[in-house]
This record gives sequence, C-alpha cells and structure tokens, in this order.
Amino acid sequence: QRAVGADLRVACAGLYLNAEAVKVDEDGGGPKTNDSGTFMFASAFHGRGFYGQLAYALAVDAGPLHKITPYGRYEMRHAWFDGFTPITVDRITAGLRIDLWESVIVKAEILINRELSGAPNVANNVQTTSVVYSW
Repeated sequence: QRAVGADLRVACAGLYLNAEAVKVDEDGGGPKTNDSGTFMFASAFHGRGFYGQLAYALAVDAGPLHKITPYGRYEMRHAWFDGFTPITVDRITAGLRIDLWESVIVKAEILINRELSGAPNVANNVQTTSVVYSW
C-alpha cells in the first residue's frame, strides 16, 4: 500500500483557503475475508482526489450578529479497482454560516453531487439548514 498526500491551510484577514490532494495505490493480494465471506483474490485499488475550499469570515458588530461567513468548496475523486470501470465524481458545495451571540450558529448549505464518468447520474444533491448551540 502506498499513500501520498499534501495539505494547504492559509488564513489572512478573514480569508481562509484549505486544500488537500491524495493519491492511494494498493496492490492486489491473496484471499480476502470480509462480512460477506472469503474471496480468492483481492483486486488492486487506486484512488486520486483533491478538494479546495475558500471562505471569508466577515466580523460584524450588530447586536446578536457577530460573524457572517460565505464559503465554497470543490472536490473531485477518481478511483478504480483493477479489472473494473473507473469512477469519477465531483462535489460542489456553497454555504453560508451566521454566528449569533457567543453560542448560536445558523448554517444553510447546498451540495451538488455529480457522477462524471463510470457511474450513472443519481439525484443525490442535498440542501440543508441547521442551528447549532455551542456551550
């Protein structure tokens, strides 16, 4: 098994950039046992992926409103087992985080999942909102 990765984290004046890239290669092996039983051969596996996220935290002093943070993220993954069709997918995320008082966070987010190759398109996008109380 071989795995290589790199991370980047930059924060400056309320602007945040996070990024990561990963490459994984696992050689094929002998018998493989899992919950479904024992199989005679474990196929080699390969994966490549990365993501980048950009956010801007705007400090606000307006009563309970302390901070507004819009953010976006893009990620892509390409993986395959030897002898099987490679699959490439990506995800696009856009969101807004609002910090109220010292302990309340309100978030709204949309996640767009796309099957780019090797897999059928699936209606699996997500829209969500949440309220978090932290103490």
